[in-house]
Amino acid sequence: MKRIWNIFRFLIFSSVFSFLLASLFHFAYDFFGQGLIFSFFFPTNESVWEHLKLAFYPTIIVWLFLSNSLSGAISGSSYSTLISIFVVLFGYYGLKYGFKLEGLWVDLVLLFVGIFLGQCLGVLMKKKYPGKHLFFSLSHVLLWGLVFAFFTLHPPLEFPVFQPPVIAVKVVENVGKYVGGYVVM
Repeated sequence: MKRIWNIFRFLIFSSVFSFLLASLFHFAYDFFGQGLIFSFFFPTNESVWEHLKLAFYPTIIVWLFLSNSLSGAISGSSYSTLISIFVVLFGYYGLKYGFKLEGLWVDLVLLFVGIFLGQCLGVLMKKKYPGKHLFFSLSHVLLWGLVFAFFTLHPPLEFPVFQPPVIAVKVVENVGKYVGGYVVM
């Protein structure tokens, strides 16, 4: 019973801590002066792709701090980030286009659910296969990091996942001007 309680506490604490860290990461790029190195770790615009970093990097950091071994942290965070990214990505588009649900509260709930489900799988895989799949896990984490860096520098804007949302504002004096990262329509 104590083991189940410890796993439950880890799931809750790591999910909440990852979520809070992701909330801070959302604003970190602007806070640190929009430097190139920061663009690899923090969202640089409001596109869905950039926001997947919020499900990836905070989860890895939490696993590194809370796991009792480096191999466990790599293994657990690998599976956790995989599920988190897919839940956030497919959940966003599924809710937006399938059910017409969108908004800040939907995004926040979806991020938390993605992180929590990812943490569940991470704990399960770490417990079931301790130390195994380390090469896969390390390769997965490094590959996602490189993919995030590459697409931050070279986003294929013809795909919707890489496009920041267009904000239509009915302000006549700002029509056609660049305002806060967006062209006002």
